[in-house]
Amino acid sequence: MAPSGSAATDPAAGAASTMTPTDRAADREGEHGQPRFFIYPGQARVDGKTTLGWIPEFWRYLYSVPASQNPELVDSADCGVGQSGPVFFIPGEQHDVYTRSCTIPARTPVFWAIWSLFNDYPCPDPTFQPAPGQSLQDFLAQGAQGFDDAVQNLAATIDGKPIDVSRHRYTTGLVTFTGDPSLTATFDGCVTGSRQVGVADGWFVLLRLSPGDHTLVVTAVAPSGHSTSQTFLLHMEGRDDDD
Repeated sequence: MAPSGSAATDPAAGAASTMTPTDRAADREGEHGQPRFFIYPGQARVDGKTTLGWIPEFWRYLYSVPASQNPELVDSADCGVGQSGPVFFIPGEQHDVYTRSCTIPARTPVFWAIWSLFNDYPCPDPTFQPAPGQSLQDFLAQGAQGFDDAVQNLAATIDGKPIDVSRHRYTTGLVTFTGDPSLTATFDGCVTGSRQVGVADGWFVLLRLSPGDHTLVVTAVAPSGHSTSQTFLLHMEGRDDDD
């Protein structure tokens, strides 16, 4: 079990996300009438996948990077390590309070896991099993959702504009992945180094950012009772006249 965005296979389920009035207003407040950021509606497709569809890819990415250079574990790790796809994943860190800077290639959509937990199987604990008659997917989803349900006061802003996080929560179906063996001792004790499954739950947005600097902030009280504050200083390469 691994959290992201906290000092913490095809998708088969999840709530549709839509732009809220607050999101739309923020979208229009860029200089010279140009949008500073845009939140893709939940059913919009970027390179063939919706926001829900990119969640498994985010977690597969995190689990594929060795511990020695994994940006969730190494403060100085390049945000772009191991990234070459059509969407740029914003990695967090395993700390309660942190600031991270990332440079993003021009015109690349950004996937932000505001807060997420990945509940994977199998694990060394022999009691970590579905109840009699319960499906593995339901068992893992129940655990992930239960953890996230205990998060309090979750709030997120993009360039100082609040977003309604309640409109951006998703739960995946079973996700297949293969974790790098070095992550077993550092990131997730359930990693076997071979093919496994898991379910992710959390709050996610898929963004288009204008060229220049952006600030993403998330605050919350984790289930452990610790207050968390995470700041992402993003620099989107390109020019203001880029499409």
